Amino acid sequence: MAYPLDLNAISIPLQGLWLAVLGVCLVAWVFHCVRKLVLEPLRELTVGTQKISQGNFDVQLGNSRLRAVNALIHAINQMALRLQERELQARRTAYQDQLTQLNNRIYLTLALADRTSRAREPLSVLTWSIDNLDTIQEVLGHEVADQILIRVATKARRLCRDNVVLARIEGPVFCVVMPRRLLALKLAQYPLKRLLQSDLRLKNYKLDIQGYAGIAHYPEHGQCADSLLRRAEIARQLARKTRQISLEFEPRFEQRAANRLQLIAQLRDAIAHEQFCFYFQPKLNLRTNSINQAELLLRWNHPTKGLIAPGGFIELAEQTGLIKDITRLVFRKAYDMIDLCMQQNLRLSINLSAMDVEDLALVQFVARLHKNQPEAAKHLVLEITESAAMRDPEQALEVLGRFSGMGFQIAIDDFGTGYSSLAYLKRFPVTELKIDRSLVQGADLDTDGQIILESTIEMGHIMGLLVTTEGVETDAEFELVSKLGADYLQGFWLSRPMPFEEFRLKHLVGNHTALLQPHTSPLEINQKVL
Repeated sequence: MAYPLDLNAISIPLQGLWLAVLGVCLVAWVFHCVRKLVLEPLRELTVGTQKISQGNFDVQLGNSRLRAVNALIHAINQMALRLQERELQARRTAYQDQLTQLNNRIYLTLALADRTSRAREPLSVLTWSIDNLDTIQEVLGHEVADQILIRVATKARRLCRDNVVLARIEGPVFCVVMPRRLLALKLAQYPLKRLLQSDLRLKNYKLDIQGYAGIAHYPEHGQCADSLLRRAEIARQLARKTRQISLEFEPRFEQRAANRLQLIAQLRDAIAHEQFCFYFQPKLNLRTNSINQAELLLRWNHPTKGLIAPGGFIELAEQTGLIKDITRLVFRKAYDMIDLCMQQNLRLSINLSAMDVEDLALVQFVARLHKNQPEAAKHLVLEITESAAMRDPEQALEVLGRFSGMGFQIAIDDFGTGYSSLAYLKRFPVTELKIDRSLVQGADLDTDGQIILESTIEMGHIMGLLVTTEGVETDAEFELVSKLGADYLQGFWLSRPMPFEEFRLKHLVGNHTALLQPHTSPLEINQKVL
């Protein structure tokens, strides 16, 4: 039996089904919207913040349609940008020299290590310095010194561009790393001397820039950054000492540097144990034909190397500051001889270094000796070079003034080799001018040289000074300086420096004037004195 179809009964479940489907679709759409508007941005936020926490600040999140979420994204993006800027600034501070804007030593070491690890061709490391920057800074101040560094850095950039690492290592020292073929090409196009030694105009000053360079090559001079930089620096220091524009490193330089370190340690020990002795070089009084003065010349009695002349250790002592201790030792030894000087009416000369002339503590040290033996000062002459006196004239004036106040005689040594100002020399309490060998040598054969020598002697006398001619070695030179009116003579013609016992036997025993009789020929005098 068939039943009739009730459409109304069927439509009710279908409506419910459609409503259910519609509800599911609505939920799905809502979920999709929530995912798009909230969940995905939150997931991006999570990933982004994780990257930021790991140090990746190059993160920029996309915008969201939700205002609250978008505000959070914007805040995180701004934070990432600020952190990125701070990181860049930190890198600049860590790897860049703030004054010259060149790379610094940290970056140079890293870059050199990277280049040597993947080098396909030989590399060169060149270091150079502005050698006289300290002097310029002392006279003109830090601002001028900084401007010089900036100008030199700018000049160096013209030499060093593509495929090059340029850095300021420290102070006045710069360094460049480049392929060796490129270095040879650049130096041919832009001579190194133009970079290292040239004139520079700054604030109405014309400044003489002096520099020296050292070069080390990869791979033969080193396989790592530290070795290459160290060996380039060894070559630079030797170039500076020998006054050569540049030097390429050689293995023997390293041994020389090691020997220097060893010598410094031995010099400290020598001072502690007083391993020094005096040699005496007499001075002839041309007015009386007698020897009543002598210069004290220090010798280092090295336990294995024997006697070492001042040229072998004085410069090292000045560079390390040990010269101060040596000078005090010399004063103590000289004061030990004062009784003998007073008995023989002998005057001894002591050499002071540039550091000594600037050392007020030395004045105080000598003042204590002077208090116990005030008469000793009359028998001691303090010799300073004109270059030492002019390094810091005002300080030298104060120190020398105090020595003069104690009664010491002051002599300017090596006169004619420096760039002293006569205006300053007039202010110094100087009593003697010692004319350098360079003005004496060959003056008997050169009319111009003779005129210069005569004028210098006459100038000394006009200033009221005794004049000593140093380095007299021939009969002709002896006759010339005698004729031109010098007061004292010193040099190998008269005598080489000698130990005390020899000096005592020749010049302190018996009558001095018997050694040099009037009207004796220069050759006979020389033979008798020697």
